[in-house]
Amino acid sequence: MSDVDIRAVRDRLVKHRNVIASSLHWVDDQKRSGADFPDFRDRFAQLSREKVLDYLDRSYGKEIIRVDRALSRGSENKYGVCLGCGGPIESKRLESHPECEFCAACQALWENLEER
Repeated sequence: MSDVDIRAVRDRLVKHRNVIASSLHWVDDQKRSGADFPDFRDRFAQLSREKVLDYLDRSYGKEIIRVDRALSRGSENKYGVCLGCGGPIESKRLESHPECEFCAACQALWENLEER
């Protein structure tokens, strides 16, 4: 990739990271604002809400780590290199998911291993 492409990707990743960080702050605010409800139905709704917020917290946390890794690979001139096989990651994959770490073949292999 050329320097111009790397800069554009970096800008896109930084913007994406900022959106994720804002979402994480929102989740944290929502978690802190939770109140205890004595009624069973209200308590069930509260527990469901807490589960959703915990899921979002974990999901956004994982996503921000992937974005940070992509930014790090960009600064080390390793962006677009598959962490599995060392080959290039398909440009269409990088366009749609600039934080991806694996080429399509290695990603499929990794997902097959996770399913077992």
